[in-house]
Amino acid sequence: MDEKRRKLAELQHLEDELRAQITNLEEQLVIEQKSAAENPSEGGLAYANFAKQTIQRRENLQDSLAQMSHVILGAREELAESYRDLKKYETVQRNREQRERQEQNRLEQAVLDEVGLSMHRSRIREAANRRTSKKRA
Repeated sequence: MDEKRRKLAELQHLEDELRAQITNLEEQLVIEQKSAAENPSEGGLAYANFAKQTIQRRENLQDSLAQMSHVILGAREELAESYRDLKKYETVQRNREQRERQEQNRLEQAVLDEVGLSMHRSRIREAANRRTSKKRA
């Protein structure tokens, strides 16, 4: 389960990096737009190529982000399943331990009952022996 948590954390970190790259591209695009607007004769042609490449990179990153979201969803489902399995195992183990304790208590009680019965029988014999001794005397 710890391994699945680490895997999910890594995937979420990658997702965050993809989002940061998209944000960075958008910021670069705005900067280039301002630069091209300030100097249209030099920046106009360069901006068109830059914008085209940036838009393509952003689309690629967004596709990767969508795929990452699906992978993260799958990893979350795996983690949830592992958690459910762990809880089932813990419940079975707890029930087994409880049954073992109950059986141990039952055995101990049986021993105590036998000791009590032996003591009771011994007292009865002693009382009978005293009565017999008194009758003889």
